[in-house]
Amino acid sequence: GACLRDVTLSVIPPVVERGQQARLVCQYDLENANLYSVKYYRGSYEFFRYTASEKGNMPQTKVFPIKGINVDLSHSNATQVVLTNVGHSLTGNVSCEVTTDRPFVMKVARARVTVVGE
Repeated sequence: GACLRDVTLSVIPPVVERGQQARLVCQYDLENANLYSVKYYRGSYEFFRYTASEKGNMPQTKVFPIKGINVDLSHSNATQVVLTNVGHSLTGNVSCEVTTDRPFVMKVARARVTVVGE
C-alpha cells in the first residue's frame, strides 16, 4: 500500500565555515501517499516548515526565527532548506520530520552539522 518510506537527511557540506551557506536535503519516498508537511529542526526547535498544497491552495512555507539560522526562502522547498551566513548556534543535531496524510504517517531523519571558523 501507499506509505511513506526511506526518509534521509543530508547536510551539504557537513562541516561548514561560519558565515557560509549550508543545504539540508531531506529525501523521502512517498509511495503514492499525499505529502502533508516537512519540518526542519535544530535540536528540538523548529526553524522551517513546508506545508503541501491542499484544497487548491499554494504550498506554504514558514520560517521560525532562531539566532544564527538564516533561511534562504527562495531556495527552500519540499526537499531542501538553504541556510545562509550560518552561525555557531547551528552546530549540533538537525532533523527533518516528514508527514503524510491519507494515510497519516510521520517519520524523522537526523543528521549532524558542525560549524567551524572564527
